Amino acid sequence: ELGRQKFTEEPKVMACIIISDRKRYSQMHGVVAAAKLNGVSRVLVNIETAMPRKEFENEYRSLLHFISNSQMAFDLDVWNMQSSWWERQPLNDQNQEYRLKRIVTARNMCREYFMSTNNKEFTHLYFVDSDTTPDVDAVTKLLSLHRPVAGGVCYGRGQQAHVKLVFDPEEPIDLASGEQAQACRVFSAGSFCVERQVLELQSFRWGRSEINGELLSEDPAYLEDSRLSGFGKSFVHLGVFSEHHDNPDKPLLATDRAEF
Repeated sequence: ELGRQKFTEEPKVMACIIISDRKRYSQMHGVVAAAKLNGVSRVLVNIETAMPRKEFENEYRSLLHFISNSQMAFDLDVWNMQSSWWERQPLNDQNQEYRLKRIVTARNMCREYFMSTNNKEFTHLYFVDSDTTPDVDAVTKLLSLHRPVAGGVCYGRGQQAHVKLVFDPEEPIDLASGEQAQACRVFSAGSFCVERQVLELQSFRWGRSEINGELLSEDPAYLEDSRLSGFGKSFVHLGVFSEHHDNPDKPLLATDRAEF
């Protein structure tokens, strides 16, 4: 029943980008891309930092300058991390235990901002990974699917650039077939759009699957929860691609794997 509900008013979309000190190299890719997106009225940038104010202003100078001079309406939310949260970063950047508790907290901060009284006119929240550049028409294409949760296709970075990270089809499909959309079990946030009705009902989490007990990162967990909540299958638009950028000073190796 929930999945059949549709907004009757004109969609109004807020985009959200989450940045951390850990990924400063890639901070500008998603922000610059978001400023060019068709169909987006406002962009929320959530920054988690453990830097003192002066160091933060220096390290993020280019980002802050871009935001202040952009024609897009930007809101900046700087999350000053507590020392108890900012543990020593693992050498393996794929360490999920380290990453996910921060990502999920930041996602829920974006959700709370979107749900606030001042933003009640927005109908959709569109997440953009800070190290990706979705096409300018990504949002309008995802809205055309009329799904409570819809995402795009994104490939890996570094030596994993050939890996299809974000699309797990329920049925095999040839991406070159030209079909517009495909039902999927999981995808990741390189580019995905969520209706207000879903955000009203559920927050973000990571942890065990309610179905089979496997450990899930934030995006697969959200998709599973939305299906169990009655919103039906999630879909990916096969015409929405996001380029994934890597830090040339610390490239992701082919042997690196996400670890819980």
